[in-house]
Amino acid sequence: APDDPVALLRYQTLTDDDFRAFRDEFLLNGADGSGYQEYGRPNATKAAGATTATVPGSVRRVLLNNATALVELAFDAVWHESYGAPATAWLNFTASGSTLDVVCVCLNKTSTRWSD
Repeated sequence: APDDPVALLRYQTLTDDDFRAFRDEFLLNGADGSGYQEYGRPNATKAAGATTATVPGSVRRVLLNNATALVELAFDAVWHESYGAPATAWLNFTASGSTLDVVCVCLNKTSTRWSD
């Protein structure tokens, strides 16, 4: 059902403000503002404009074989090119008895300065 998926792959971008609570708890007093470099991504919000977003992948194709299903997902080109989402991802579902194993492989992830 759409409201209760077995597996949902999303890509999320984060801005500096999303890290504020983490910085307040784990960085030394006064480091916020100059301690941003401790994350290795100075000016992270300047890559494509400041935004926080979560976008789902769209199903491109499904391959079935006995107890295995392969699902290829694609992310919109804007999210891939500007925000660092992978171009595609494959989900491998394998059923064995009452167990469902899921393996996710993300391909062609764009390098950005965004935190994700």
